[in-house]
Amino acid sequence: LNCVELLLKLPLGDDNTGVLAMKREALTFVERCRAQVEAELAKAAAGPPKRASRTGARITEYRVEVFGGAETLVEYRGERTEPFRTPRSLYDEVIRFAARQKGPFDYVSLFDALRADREHLPDYRVRVCTRFLVVAGVLRHQRRRFEPIAKGVGPCERAAKDAWDRAARTPLKPSAR
Repeated sequence: LNCVELLLKLPLGDDNTGVLAMKREALTFVERCRAQVEAELAKAAAGPPKRASRTGARITEYRVEVFGGAETLVEYRGERTEPFRTPRSLYDEVIRFAARQKGPFDYVSLFDALRADREHLPDYRVRVCTRFLVVAGVLRHQRRRFEPIAKGVGPCERAAKDAWDRAARTPLKPSAR
């Protein structure tokens, strides 16, 4: 833009048609830049775009089903996607971890603690548990941190067991956002 400013300051003489054309071109360039900056500022003021899930499918419901001979928490995301399944044993470990925390905890600390006891732990299985527990009202999720709503080990574990039992009787549907 310094070059544009210098060009605009050039004096016009009688036979400076080349300079006049360059000034017009510079003004067009400046106007285009101004429009781009205004568009970027408007986009920034509007905030980040609403993020859809990676597959575009929203969670439709949670159920507890028997899969492979064991009780499993199942997260459904519509007809075209395969549901995510998490075994009851992992669900119980997630809630034990959450219940024993003195304050809010982040997902990474939860995942690292659970993974320490295993050779392989798919990330989605832990995320299914945390999403379900938030929808069921057992955990609060704020500012990338989780916190049990019922304080203390006993109340928190009872709330998680009740949520599991409700999902076993009838599908739990997340509220529309």
